[in-house]
Formats: sequence, C-alpha cells, structure tokens
Amino acid sequence: MKYIDSDKLAKGLRKRLVNLNDKKVLIAQLLETEEEKDSYTKVNCHGFGRIRSFSNYSLHLRNSQKNKNEQIKPLLRGCDNSKVLLAQAFQIAGCNWNCWYCFVDMSRRIAQIKNGEYFSASELVGMFLAVEDINILDLTGGQPDLVPEWILWVMEELDKRNLRNKIFLWVDDNLSTDYFWKYLNDGQIEYITKFPKHSRAGCFKGYDESSFSFNTGVSSRLFQRQFDLFKRFIKEGMDMYAYVTFTNKEDIHLDRNIKLFMDRLQRLHHNLPLRTIPLKIVSFSAVRSSNQENFSHALTFQFEVYSAWQNELYNRFDSREIDLPYEKISLA
Repeated sequence: MKYIDSDKLAKGLRKRLVNLNDKKVLIAQLLETEEEKDSYTKVNCHGFGRIRSFSNYSLHLRNSQKNKNEQIKPLLRGCDNSKVLLAQAFQIAGCNWNCWYCFVDMSRRIAQIKNGEYFSASELVGMFLAVEDINILDLTGGQPDLVPEWILWVMEELDKRNLRNKIFLWVDDNLSTDYFWKYLNDGQIEYITKFPKHSRAGCFKGYDESSFSFNTGVSSRLFQRQFDLFKRFIKEGMDMYAYVTFTNKEDIHLDRNIKLFMDRLQRLHHNLPLRTIPLKIVSFSAVRSSNQENFSHALTFQFEVYSAWQNELYNRFDSREIDLPYEKISLA
C-alpha cells in the first residue's frame, strides 16, 4: 500500500490555505457538496459555515442504539448544560490525512481555491455574530492546525470586540503536525492556552498502528506522534479533550491492543481514558459516494472494539468515575 506523505502534503496545503500578509484563511464553500445533504448539519453564512446541533450525542458510541443500557453523557466542552447546544462551525479547506470515513467532500479538503474563499478573522467573527442565539464558535476542518495562526487571529478579534469570556471557542485537531509550536512564538502560545472558554479536541484515528493506517491512509509510524503532540498540549495547559475512532478491518488481538492503547493514554495522564470519547462512524453522504469498499464491515466492527474498550475501562476505573461528566475529569 502506498501511504500519503503526510508531512509533505501538510507543507503544500499550508501554502495555499493561508495568506499571511492579509491574515486570511481559505474556508471551504459547502453549497452543492455531499456534506450539505447530511441531516446532522445546516449550511449557512452563504455556504461558508454550518450550524452543528448537539442534543442526544448520537455520534458517541456510548450513546449509540447498540448500547441502550448506558446513560447518555453529553460533551459540553466547558459550556453550560442545556438540552440543545448549537455551534457555528467554519471549516478550513485542507487536511493532510485521507480518513475514508470523513464527512467532508474530498474537494473541500485539498485547498482548491475554486472551492473556497479567503476570510479574515474579522469577517468570520462578523458572520458568526450575525447568526442569532449561538455563542459557540467551532474552528474545524479539514485540519485547523495547518494554520495555527487562525486560532490566534480569531481570539484576538474576539478580544477586540470585548467578547472575551462571552464566546465559547472550540478547535478540532487530528494531531498530525507540530505547527502549533513551529509557527507560533511563546507569547502567542501562552495567549491561546490562557484564553477563557476555549478547548481543543484531539482525535486519535484508531487504537493501534494497523487501525490508524487503515483509517487515515498514512504510515503507521505517525500513530505515536498523536500521543506526543497530545502530551505537549497538556503540558502547555491547554484544555484538552480526546476523540478516538474504532473502525478497522479485523483484529485477532483486539483485547490486548485495547489494553495497550489505554496504557498509552494513561502514560499521558492517568485520567485521560475518562476524557476520551469513542466516536460512532456513520454513513455520511461523502462516505457513501466515495468508499463503499471499506464501509459495511468496518462500521460493524467498531462496536466490537467499543465493547473491548468498555471492558477495559471498567477494569481500571469504577462506575462513578466512568459516569462523571467529561468536564469534571481533570488532566492537570
């Protein structure tokens, strides 16, 4: 199998994704895409944004229909508890991995200028504020950390508008690059990590080297990098959450590999498995249109992996700890 040269691709994508002189970032245009067809999202902001709705958290394996015995546990990421959370998302138009289950059209992940538009932080925040009754801003992708300055510029814009401490800012990260430290100086890093009402979710794309490569199309040697980067974010004081995807072909050593995965998480912090949310991969439109071969078996197998995960979780923690809200789990 020929793997993606993730680092080379990241370098090329970054050049097209950011205009450093004008402090603008290439945002994906979502109109007339497969993503627009999905029921989980509502495209807005002239096609350059989408509203994400969180109520039953059905994209968490814990809350899936095959695990009805478990109580639904929301992921509020610092927000006040409410029946429905609405977030305004903007997607950077590039990603250096090729996860077969991605809900984003391939054409919106390769930094094609014809399928996006450059926006400043001021323009994006302006569009966000024009949407009524939403106080959560989600910078997603793609891979937002290809342009870590984007997060900085948005925070600075919120400060300029006296919105510090009033807007929740979420950032997603596939844990693929060290650009956060490469392109930001110490003062900028400190500004970001101390910004209030801000959290980052790092997604582990598999539970071992084999599942990682199967999911991403990237060499297994980059599996460990995810842990190294997550550890660095924790050390910086970032408010971190973890996702993990459990899709794979087969695994005759599943129980052992889940134990090893949880060992790796606990080497970063004892409590990290309690702040790690297994995601349910579903039949998004972009998946159906591009990847039937991987689709059916991997989607069934993820429930077997989740069962092994839950067994190991109960071996290491008691039910009171496991049922705690994610926000109550400390990584300090």
